[in-house]
Amino acid sequence: MEIQSMPIGAVVLNDSNPRFIKDEAFSMLVKSLKDCPSLFQARPLLCSDRTGEYVILGGNMRYRAAVELGYEIVPVIVFSDLSEEGEREIIIKDNGSFGSWDMDELANSWSNLPLNEWGIDLPKNWLEVEEESKDEEPALGHSVRMTIEFEDLEEFTLAKYEIQTLLKKRYPSAVLKDDK
Repeated sequence: MEIQSMPIGAVVLNDSNPRFIKDEAFSMLVKSLKDCPSLFQARPLLCSDRTGEYVILGGNMRYRAAVELGYEIVPVIVFSDLSEEGEREIIIKDNGSFGSWDMDELANSWSNLPLNEWGIDLPKNWLEVEEESKDEEPALGHSVRMTIEFEDLEEFTLAKYEIQTLLKKRYPSAVLKDDK
């Protein structure tokens, strides 16, 4: 498979795309594509020609950003001879999130960069760390209090698990307490 350059009008949005993008995130994607257009070449639109049209399997949001930016030509990889099932598999796998961010590494080595602008959904106040009051005696010699707000219980539960795993790995005697 090779990357082809196609007129933007030759490509069709997938009406049954299960992914969507919210206004603020879309604005960030448009800015990202504008600031670094070479990434579009590295992540071209993935299309199927099964129906006789070039229907987007992966890259519907990049396509919309390209339209917003007035692109006339877009990079495309065309999958031929796919079944409908094969198309659906590519749609899900291309949009899947298989990993998680190492928040410790991001905080220690990447926090000077505009990570939110680059599409990393960071918890609010993720870098604000306060030491406990000096009037209190920490049980293990040192104590840190962090306040992180989460959108929903699922996000909180995942973050809590990741923090516990990281703490136990680095500090086997660490105890994680939450206020809920």
